[in-house]
Amino acid sequence: MKLKDVADISMGINTTRITNVKDAYTYFDLENDIKHVNVSFNKKKLNFHETYEGEIIFGIAKSLAAIVSKKNSGKILSLNFIEINYNQNKIDPWFLLYYFNESNQFKRQLFTTSDMRLSVSTFKNFEIDVPDMHKQQVIGNIYRLLRKYDSLIDQKKDKISKIINQLLKDVENFKNDVDQLLIIGNGFDLHCDLKTDFEDYFKSRFDGLNEIYSDNFWDCYFKSLKDNNAKLWSDVETQIQKCLEENILKLNMKCDVKQIQSMFFKNEESINIENLRVDEEKGTLGEYLLSELKIFENNFQIFLRTLCGTITVNNERKNIDISKDTLINQKEYMRKFSDELDIISENQKYNLLSFNYTFYGRILNQIKLDRKTATSLFQVDKSYLPHNCKQFFNIHGQVYDDLNLKMENVLIGVNSNKDELRKFSKEYRLKNKEKNWKKEIETLLKNVNTIKFYGHSLSFIDYPYFEYIFDKLDVNKNQNITFKLGYSDFDNAGKDKHEMNEKERFRKLLNKYSNGLYEKLSFENKIKCFQL
Repeated sequence: MKLKDVADISMGINTTRITNVKDAYTYFDLENDIKHVNVSFNKKKLNFHETYEGEIIFGIAKSLAAIVSKKNSGKILSLNFIEINYNQNKIDPWFLLYYFNESNQFKRQLFTTSDMRLSVSTFKNFEIDVPDMHKQQVIGNIYRLLRKYDSLIDQKKDKISKIINQLLKDVENFKNDVDQLLIIGNGFDLHCDLKTDFEDYFKSRFDGLNEIYSDNFWDCYFKSLKDNNAKLWSDVETQIQKCLEENILKLNMKCDVKQIQSMFFKNEESINIENLRVDEEKGTLGEYLLSELKIFENNFQIFLRTLCGTITVNNERKNIDISKDTLINQKEYMRKFSDELDIISENQKYNLLSFNYTFYGRILNQIKLDRKTATSLFQVDKSYLPHNCKQFFNIHGQVYDDLNLKMENVLIGVNSNKDELRKFSKEYRLKNKEKNWKKEIETLLKNVNTIKFYGHSLSFIDYPYFEYIFDKLDVNKNQNITFKLGYSDFDNAGKDKHEMNEKERFRKLLNKYSNGLYEKLSFENKIKCFQL
């Protein structure tokens, strides 16, 4: 049997007769129709040389056939295509499609024809073995399922290809994605209306002690100082270091109640030495002062959590008596935290190094794992989340808003290379933490060319960290690094006064690292100020 016995076969028209190119049926249309398996075969042809849904089109150049989809119905065929109007009473359309695309009988005739270009007359006279209708339909249905399977595979491939390409773009962009590091200190929390300076803490301790607090050596020590002008936490750490250095020769002596009284509280009747937890049977004075420092840290951690109105005692949540103007709204704090960082970063992506202890770090950590879960877990609006923060590190620990109050979550220490004070130093104590602070900082510094400071005192207490940062950035030779110092005119002292103070603190820090470095970078316009 020949093809002309089961179908009317015709060629398309010359392209010059197609007035609108958009109306023409193309090989792109043919390839898309090959992927479609859900078509209707009940349509009738309305216009000569126009496609209709369900008819078979053979592409001469591709040597492939397809059933026209609804989408490509009504398009005009050019001479590149042969139109096959089959008789459904004689042949199954999917069997016929199988014949054109897969059968060896058709391929053998196609490739052995003597025509320079396949003609309609040759095409009409191709032989076709036509089995009974039932067998045609079985073969046709199997071929249809094969085309459907191939189509699904292609769709999967396209999706996977898009995902992989997007991942490659993300990885490529990530190399230069984050080029700024934000470094914040306690001044940033204060700017966000979180009253966490030493004055607020000290006031909460001694303007009426409450039941969950017990006397601590360092609390009492600061209370006993007649010239206690400590306002910043760097002032507190500096004073602790001064106290230790003044008594450095006695740190290895056996701890003694009378000795503590005479050394630190000789004329202080308000200090009840018996309330201090001094175990004369155990340890040295240095060991006692270090253990009390850890309790001092824990007390401050408790204070931070009271700012939210609750605290955990014996696994129960209790309300704490604290002034209403000190309490904060967690959601408002988080909103301001995120908004202010976006302002500092100029709405660009950034890494964050925080010297604060506040609980926002836990939220950032949860966001890294699952932003949707973080939003529901902390019941905050998505707009409160710091979308531009890519990496972060709370170098001195952080307060966790859970039912387990862990010791040593926060770190208060000194900066000293003296052997007797080594165990009090931040660098030494950070070695015992789960995270390696040097590796964490190194990750934050990758591809960074701008470092912005806000709310940090830039005191020598934290010098080891800055020394490591300057080393990693090679600030003496690196021409691409810019430093930006942030401030707020909270006391109406004026822009010039605040900029002068920030630059002076930074000058001392840089020149301690390398003499004359500040002047060099300032001359190169690498040190700038900004107001928040």
